[in-house]
Parts: sequence; structure tokens; C-alpha cells
Amino acid sequence: MMSETEFTGLVEDIRKNGQLEPIWVHQQKIIDGRNRYNACLEIGVEPVVREWDGKGSLVSFVTSLNLHRRHLTLSQLHLLGLKIKPIFEEEALSKKLSHLKQNTVTSDSKLRTTDSEGKFESAKEVAKLIGGSASGIYTAQRVVRDAVPEVVEAVEQGKVSLNKAETISKLPKDQQPEILKKAIANEPIKPKPIPLEPPAKLGYMEGAEALHEILQNISMQLGILIGHAETELLSLPKSTVKNARHQIEVYVDGIHKCAERLEISLKMCK
Repeated sequence: MMSETEFTGLVEDIRKNGQLEPIWVHQQKIIDGRNRYNACLEIGVEPVVREWDGKGSLVSFVTSLNLHRRHLTLSQLHLLGLKIKPIFEEEALSKKLSHLKQNTVTSDSKLRTTDSEGKFESAKEVAKLIGGSASGIYTAQRVVRDAVPEVVEAVEQGKVSLNKAETISKLPKDQQPEILKKAIANEPIKPKPIPLEPPAKLGYMEGAEALHEILQNISMQLGILIGHAETELLSLPKSTVKNARHQIEVYVDGIHKCAERLEISLKMCK
């Protein structure tokens, strides 16, 4: 996803210098270069298109194109992983069907399922390809789902981290653009203070709603702390950083799950 300014710059660059990088397609679908394609249409020139030869893995090919084109932050990598995930799942399903037709059994980890509906656990495999984590991809998924487009664009452009973006995504959508400006300017994001305990003498529904708000506030403040800690983590040994991030992600994911389950319960009771 490009901002309007970036897209205008791409249009002018192609108008001046021509299309330097091809648009890659496979089975009549664009797999890389949609912005270049739209820019060519804007100018009215014939796009330069190349067909992927089908050799090897489509996921690996698309990942390689994106990783080698520019230096990506960890947050940008996780957004990339989210985009690659559906391609990976389609490729894994194709492999599984092929094996079933041949009546063979495979131990390929990419064909593992995650639930009774037979969905593939692809986040971990995609994370290995991009050098990130599965929880980071899930965070990207939540941001894309809950945040306004400007917040997602800011992550893609490297202006804010995914953790900050997720903090913003928990706010009402009409407040997110203004808070985003503060985050880009490195101004502190101040959520409501966390109450130590729900107010006394509440009924079941009121108490559950108060607890839900507490969990949301805890998650928001954790996101802020993680965002502030990212710079400090970079100065530590890689193994220490990896372990610290893993522990933090486990805690945050646990809080998210609790809040989501409580929210579902509240909706069912109302």
C-alpha cells in the first residue's frame, strides 16, 4: 500500500525514467508490482510484464523480490509476512492435494493443520522465510483489521512500529489519525490510567465490562512500553533480543486472547 504522495512520485519517476522493474505475474495474476502497474495505467504506457517460470516456490520468489528490493524494518517484515501468508497457504494446499492424489504420506511441516477445519499453520513457516516471528504476523493482522488505513501506511513506510500501531488501533477510529501524528513525532501516547481493581458492588455484566477495559488498558500500555524499548533492545546481543521479544509477545498474546474471549462472552450475554 502506497501513500498518495509516494504513488505520485512513482508515476513521475516512470514518466521520466521509464519502468525500471518489471511487473511479475503468474496465472494471469499480479504477484509483484501492482503499484507499478497502476502507475503505468495512470501515465498511459504499456506495462513491462514478466511471467514467473513456476520453478521452485512462489512464496520464496515473492519473498526474495521484496527482501532484496529494500532494507525493511522488523515491523515492515511482519506486514510483508501477512501479505505472503495467503500465497503460502494456497501453495501448501496445492502440495497437499498433489500428495493425496498420489496416495503418499508427507512429513512436510508446511502441510500441518491448525484446527478441525483443516486450516494450515502457515504463520510460523512464513516467519522463518522473512526472519520474523509468528506472533509478529498475528500483530500485523490485528493492526490491518482494527486500524484506519493511515496507521497501516505509516507502518509500511517505516514511520511507526507495529507495536505502536497496535496501541493506536485499540482507540476509536476517529481518534486514531490524531494519535498517529503524535506517535510519528515521538510524542507520548497517554492511555487512560489502569484502575487497580474494578469498582466495588458491580453486577456481573458491569464487572465483566470493567475487567475488559482493564485488559485493554494493560495491553495498550504494554504496547507503549515495547515501542519505547525497541531502540534499547537493538544494542543487546541478538540471542538476548530474541528471548526478550518472545517473552513479551507471549504475555501480550495472552492478554489479547483474554480480552477477545471476554468480549465475545459480553456480546453473547447482551
